[in-house]
Amino acid sequence: MPKSLLLAVPAAALIALTACGGPDDTTDRAATPDATVEDSTPVVPADGATPVLPAEPTDEADTTDTASAETGTDCTSISSAGYCNVSFGLTETEVRDAFDGDLSGDMSENTACYYLLPDADEYDVSYMMAEGTMQRVDVRAPGVTTSAGAAVGMPLDEVESLYDGGTRTPNKYEPEIEVLKVDLGDDVYGVFEEDADGNVRAYRYGIEPAVSYVEGCS
Repeated sequence: MPKSLLLAVPAAALIALTACGGPDDTTDRAATPDATVEDSTPVVPADGATPVLPAEPTDEADTTDTASAETGTDCTSISSAGYCNVSFGLTETEVRDAFDGDLSGDMSENTACYYLLPDADEYDVSYMMAEGTMQRVDVRAPGVTTSAGAAVGMPLDEVESLYDGGTRTPNKYEPEIEVLKVDLGDDVYGVFEEDADGNVRAYRYGIEPAVSYVEGCS
């Protein structure tokens, strides 16, 4: 065979290999911006063991926590949407249906304003029913925080820093201490009462006019 023909055969084989997806072709495709080889292709071990799919990071837990706070379904956190699946503006029947558990209290003593209590023996958390709807949630114990991170026992100055703006006024009956009121949007307000040490002793989330009742239902 002529020497020129011998040289031509390897060259032709190389061209055929490249056209059929040889090493050069794979490199070009992997470098393409839209390629997802590393993200989607199972990793096959050399010994033929079961392929291992790449793990995908997830922040499902954080998303769930945030969503529950924003919708008022979390019973350890209160937001402008309400507390423990109970939203502002619901009737007593709707409140009882929405709440996961039993609520004590009724309108027998005061039809215009009364409280529904998750625990009949204490007022750590209570729903104020005013003029037929749930208009306010009172919190008097550290167990329930706001979606912004405020809680009973925190310094009022620290609570104020968690919100955009707010108005301080002297307590109606104790002018030496203050009350902080913040606008939460959607016609919902937060009111935080200070104690003699400058810490929050109680707070309430609700809509007007009930959220501004200093004496509660008295």
